[in-house]
Amino acid sequence: MSAPDRLQRCFLAEWYRPAVVNRDIDEVAAALGDTVARLHSQGHPIRLLAAVAASTDQVLYGVFAAESADTVTRACRGAGWPADRISSDIRARIPR
Repeated sequence: MSAPDRLQRCFLAEWYRPAVVNRDIDEVAAALGDTVARLHSQGHPIRLLAAVAASTDQVLYGVFAAESADTVTRACRGAGWPADRISSDIRARIPR
C-alpha cells in the first residue's frame, strides 16, 4: 500500500481543557504541524487538515488524515496536548 492510500482515513481529535482550548488557534496549529511533520519524516504518514476552535463551546478540534488513530495520538501528545477524545473514520471535506 502506498503512502497516499494510507492517508485516506480521517480522524477527529477533541480537546476540552482550557489550557488547550484558550490558546491561540495559530499556536495550536503550528505546534501540531511541527509534530505532524516530524512523525511524517519518521515514516508515519499523517497530515493536519484543519484546526477549529469553538470558543463558546470550549472545544478545540483537529482533523487529521493518518494511517491510524495511534499516529494521531502520538501527534497530539508530541505537541504537548494529549487529545481528550479521538474519533476514527470520520468523513471530512476540506475545499481547496
